[in-house]
Amino acid sequence: MFTDLKAWICLVAYSLLSLAAVAQTPVLELHTEGNTRLPSAPVVAASGLKLGSLVTRAELDNAANALFATGLFESVNYRFAPKSTNQAAGYAVTFLLTEDPAQGVAILDIPGLDSARLWETLRSANPLITTAMPQNDQALAYYRQAIEAALLQLGRKETVTTKLEADLASGRMATVFQSGNRPVISSLRFEENRKISAAALSKAVSSLLVGRNYSEREVRSLVDLNAKPLYEELGHLNFAVRSVRIENAGPQAVNVSVLVDEGAQWRLGKAEIEGADLPLAALRKAADFPVGQIANWKRIAAGINEMQRVLQRDGYLAVHCEPLRHYRDDTGQVDVVFRVDHGKQFHFGSLQLRGLSAQSEKQARAIWKLKEGDPMNTEYISEFLVAAKDGPASQAHSVARELKARPGSEVIDVVITFQ
Repeated sequence: MFTDLKAWICLVAYSLLSLAAVAQTPVLELHTEGNTRLPSAPVVAASGLKLGSLVTRAELDNAANALFATGLFESVNYRFAPKSTNQAAGYAVTFLLTEDPAQGVAILDIPGLDSARLWETLRSANPLITTAMPQNDQALAYYRQAIEAALLQLGRKETVTTKLEADLASGRMATVFQSGNRPVISSLRFEENRKISAAALSKAVSSLLVGRNYSEREVRSLVDLNAKPLYEELGHLNFAVRSVRIENAGPQAVNVSVLVDEGAQWRLGKAEIEGADLPLAALRKAADFPVGQIANWKRIAAGINEMQRVLQRDGYLAVHCEPLRHYRDDTGQVDVVFRVDHGKQFHFGSLQLRGLSAQSEKQARAIWKLKEGDPMNTEYISEFLVAAKDGPASQAHSVARELKARPGSEVIDVVITFQ
């Protein structure tokens, strides 16, 4: 899951004094260099060195190793130099650091404990623990130990487990820290639901939750992903989970109650399309948004997909559409602005056909309609394959397609293999 890093710990001495002399003089200054994300004071504290302490080279090595063992740094080196203050002789020690880029996200998910409170306890005890987390085994162990210590400080002696998942908010990988002693969900029920029956909601969600270990965060997430679309299809665009409650259902088992807020039902007011160089008339016709009707988001999402298809047929293969909702409480309408970015336009380059006889390939090429330089209409490939299967490729059992972008250009070569 993680890759181990190898430390490079080195000593750069700025003195001709012997190591014995180093052992007999105190550390008068402690500094760090190279750290930008992590503050110096807690980094020094994590090394274990203290001002005034007498150190040997072995102890300096141990301090550098202690920092590297946190998993927060890709490399840890140090240097020391003579230092005198107020007629006292000693050394100034500087840790030379290369921080791990910390591309992951740390998420706390402990039942019965507000994550904000736990983060506050964690940061107070160790400012090196942040939501930006390196993805290596040392950091994982360091975070887990710190979280278990913080839980103990809050009166909860627990073993912490971890799992990896994609964090949709940031687009990065997240490490979720959870209690290792979570109860199993025995049953799930909904409260305050009126527009959609409990049976329909349970059918959408229960099979995903019942029988798994309890996590309020996961309950909220799965209800949002699977029940919310049912409400949005009815125009209830503000559906939300108000609260999640649990009650004991036996040893290590709980019954879960989800209190929902169905929100108001909205009608679609304005549907405006924004973006540069767009065929607006064609997009509006393809989308056919239900203006003036119930804001059925499933239908609206289908309209977004149809708009994207219009552009994709014209060679825009990386279309992005962001719908922005603006609610008007006075009218019960929601206006939606669709911000469309069509990206680069790609063009057809060449066609490569594999697995056909010379005669069949000649017949297949006669069917192919795209010409070099035409917009790269990927949907046309499917139309071509239907025609080819009814003709020159009728003996093929399977087909594979591949789009190859020419380096440094917006030209696409199409490779079709028949088997």
